[in-house]
Amino acid sequence: MSTESMVKGMEKHLGLVGRPNVITKAYAARNGAYFEKAPWCNMTITEVARATGNYNEVCFGKDFAYTVWHAQEFQRRGQWHTDVAGIQRGDIVFFDWGGSNSIAHIDHIGIVTDVNGRDILTIEGNTADRCARRVRHADTIAGYGRPKYREAAAPAQPAAMTYTVKRGDTLSKIGQVLGIQWQDIASLNGLRSPYTITPGQALRLPGRPPAKK
Repeated sequence: MSTESMVKGMEKHLGLVGRPNVITKAYAARNGAYFEKAPWCNMTITEVARATGNYNEVCFGKDFAYTVWHAQEFQRRGQWHTDVAGIQRGDIVFFDWGGSNSIAHIDHIGIVTDVNGRDILTIEGNTADRCARRVRHADTIAGYGRPKYREAAAPAQPAAMTYTVKRGDTLSKIGQVLGIQWQDIASLNGLRSPYTITPGQALRLPGRPPAKK
């Protein structure tokens, strides 16, 4: 299938929270009851790949719940890239919270939705036990796998996702209303302590970047 079908499949699960959930139950139905309450970041990638017809491209026809094994499979097939050089939408990104580029130390997985300078925009399952958008940086990214999607045409760029600041708004309040971590909004907009925002200010949100002119 395609990059877009995989990303859209991930988007359908945004807001999913807790476990067991539809992801863990589907995975457990094939692989055992233990997985109903197990960490589900890689299960999310597996289940979305199955549902969108990207199972062979993303998972090589295998179910993955363990991120290290999934990254090793990308590496074995020559589709592994260390760190973030060249990373793009649709890539399967792997994280090591310890900051190494070692596959053996990988902790987490997601899919890249966009790249904006040093900001890597993702959708991840089991991030704080929910499926959510995140903004990540190279210091936590061990590397990424690039699936050989069958449709290589680049999608049209949609309009930017933005929010216009209203009187009385704070980053915390905006994040709570929109279901986005306020720290991600701050990072994406280059805001630093004391995180001052003003009415009428347009804030970019974790999602898609503006169309290139």
